[in-house]
Amino acid sequence: RLVSLAFFVVGAVVAWHMAGRPTWDDAITALGQFDVSDFKHVLGNLSDTDWSNGFNEDPFNGGGSDTGDGDFKVWKQSKGQGLELTLQNALDDDWQSEYEAAYADWNECEALDLSTVTVQVDNSCKA
Repeated sequence: RLVSLAFFVVGAVVAWHMAGRPTWDDAITALGQFDVSDFKHVLGNLSDTDWSNGFNEDPFNGGGSDTGDGDFKVWKQSKGQGLELTLQNALDDDWQSEYEAAYADWNECEALDLSTVTVQVDNSCKA
């Protein structure tokens, strides 16, 4: 809960800065210009087929490439190779076997294109 609150506060501060740091009066005036009472037109041109097609490619919805056992075959992107991710191994020798086992397990997934680099050991676990 505390983490969620922290993310919300940080997001609000970032949005405030990006909006030019308006005063409360400016923000209330700007928000008062929006009419949120009628959203009927927003989804008006989407058919049931459009919704179904969108869910057919969702691996988390049992459609698309999900075999039902969590073995996801697709991570769509423009290049088509899957999610490319480089893991930075900052673990000491005591944790190498666990790292290698986890890396090998995740690297079997066709939706991921993993690589690893060894970096300086970070016992403090701080970025």
